[in-house]
Amino acid sequence: MRAHIVKAGNHLVVVLPDSFCDQAGLSEGSPIDLDIDKDGLTIRPVRYGVGDLIARLTTPGAGESAKPESAAAPAIAPAKVRTGSL
Repeated sequence: MRAHIVKAGNHLVVVLPDSFCDQAGLSEGSPIDLDIDKDGLTIRPVRYGVGDLIARLTTPGAGESAKPESAAAPAIAPAKVRTGSL
């Protein structure tokens, strides 16, 4: 498949057809790996393993909150569950 390169500000951008991106599992903002070797340029989608995901987690007290501020209080309070007979 052929694609083309366009200028966007101070960058050159590779334009990929939607059908190609769908087959590769890519969408806008998807992380990719770029490699250059003697045969040319290779573009691969980044596939995260469990170790990569664990490394991205933050713990409270490590400089960042584990919960975003918007998640501090739920919009709807959870229901209280009563047990036993009524």
